[in-house]
Amino acid sequence: MASENPPEFLLSRAQFPSWDSDYVSWSIGMLTQNWLFVCLQCVIHMGEETKNPKRTVPHAMF
Repeated sequence: MASENPPEFLLSRAQFPSWDSDYVSWSIGMLTQNWLFVCLQCVIHMGEETKNPKRTVPHAMF
């Protein structure tokens, strides 16, 4: 097994050498998570309008 890292490893300041601003690189990284959340919400809300949502909604999600 790999050695454990201290908590400071997770909480320390990350470095993003290819961007001028940490905010820009953080925002670009959050685009994927935001897109996944919005798509999940859309499927759930539209699932209320479908026939047999117990079967249809999981099929639409995956």
